[in-house]
Amino acid sequence: KSVAFFEDRVHFEPNNPEAHFHLGEAYAAGEQFDKAIEAFKKALELNPQYGEVFGPLGDALYSRSEFNPALENLVKAVKLNPNDGALCQKLGLTYDKLGSFENAARFLQRAVDLSPRNAKYNYSLGFLYEAKGMKDEALQNFKAAMELEKAKSGE
Repeated sequence: KSVAFFEDRVHFEPNNPEAHFHLGEAYAAGEQFDKAIEAFKKALELNPQYGEVFGPLGDALYSRSEFNPALENLVKAVKLNPNDGALCQKLGLTYDKLGSFENAARFLQRAVDLSPRNAKYNYSLGFLYEAKGMKDEALQNFKAAMELEKAKSGE
């Protein structure tokens, strides 16, 4: 329903970047990443300063395994929102896909530091360390993640 609503809004307000942005979000939520990317790019075409677009555009590009353009947009998003753990995690994962371990570790650690109670961030960092053969660091992050999940479930 939201896709249809925002498609109508874009139809009636074709020069409204916000309408294209929200349409992109609706497409992304439905995992229609090609359409989401198109809508996000249109929003930026209409307003190149529309900073809210960079994160979702980067995320959609990542979902399509377009890691270099994802990186470009996620770097911009993190510059605008340096304390957003989810953006830092996605940027770290993107750096990992591109083979930049140091940058991946830096941003995944930043996500953990920003949201120490988020098990997902600890798991991401643990998997990165595990892939690099850094067993002690991986184990430390996996233990932290499991403790967080245990506390969350009330055990």
